[in-house]
Amino acid sequence: MSKKKIKRTFRKIFLIFALELLFRGIGMIPRCCGFFISTRVGGLFYRSASQTLSKAENNLKTAFPDLSQTQRVQIIKDMCCHMVHNAFDTLYFLQHPQSSLPITIYGKEHLISALEKKRGVIALTAHFGNFPLLHLALARAGLPFSVFTRPMKDEEVGLFFKKLRDRFDVRTIYSLPRRQAVSETLEALRSNRIVCIQMDQDNGSRGIWVDFFNRPASTPPGPVIFALRTGAPIVPMYIRSHPDHTYTIEIMPFQQLENDGDKSLVIQKNVTRYTGVIETWIRKYPAQWGWIHDRWKTSMAENKDRFLSVSGVS
Repeated sequence: MSKKKIKRTFRKIFLIFALELLFRGIGMIPRCCGFFISTRVGGLFYRSASQTLSKAENNLKTAFPDLSQTQRVQIIKDMCCHMVHNAFDTLYFLQHPQSSLPITIYGKEHLISALEKKRGVIALTAHFGNFPLLHLALARAGLPFSVFTRPMKDEEVGLFFKKLRDRFDVRTIYSLPRRQAVSETLEALRSNRIVCIQMDQDNGSRGIWVDFFNRPASTPPGPVIFALRTGAPIVPMYIRSHPDHTYTIEIMPFQQLENDGDKSLVIQKNVTRYTGVIETWIRKYPAQWGWIHDRWKTSMAENKDRFLSVSGVS
């Protein structure tokens, strides 16, 4: 075995050992103490990750140009604490699968009604609040739940978290390779499962150009395309946290897709519509969204021809 392979093998062993140690260690910490610790870690993250957080500040300037510098700083500080709190709470409840989740679900009847159509359901959400707990909570509520997600850069880390989701019967559908992702998503919908898809990140040259906070952003059209292909209703939902460390899941009624006219224009209209829904959540609770993501990374100017062809503008 070459030195490179030996080094890679030891790295994998160490990484899994470290993850298991962290996972078990968090499970031993009382939840109240964990939040005290994670608040301190969140503050440390704010003070040390200046390069990453400068991106968050630029994004906030784009989205909320009327906010003062003080207001933007406070949102970023709160976001840092939310991120660390969410990570702790997710690992804590994964380690305690029998514990009751401090989550109130509003609108569960909308999901039940959508499932009665027997075409599966597309749960449309975002990287908002403690979204991993949204998956766990709905699966524990007895709903057949699958998550559509990008593979992690480190395969071993991705497999570790997939096994944790499996404990709650949350199935994982990876977005790559694409052919397999499409096949598994269609199969889940045909089996009348809920497939949760996030639609709030930059999608490169494959995206649909729609306004997000009054600026064109490349947006994944997958949820709308799957809905048009299968007839599965789209049900928007999100989870948000409260100062007392409880959560609320808001599930909205499904609405019929706008399905008249040219197909590309139909996709454009519906992606625009649901992006607007996500934007309303973020405007209402800005600190609970991940502003460190480069949502406007892809340049519209460099992909103008694609924008024109997809939007139906001539």
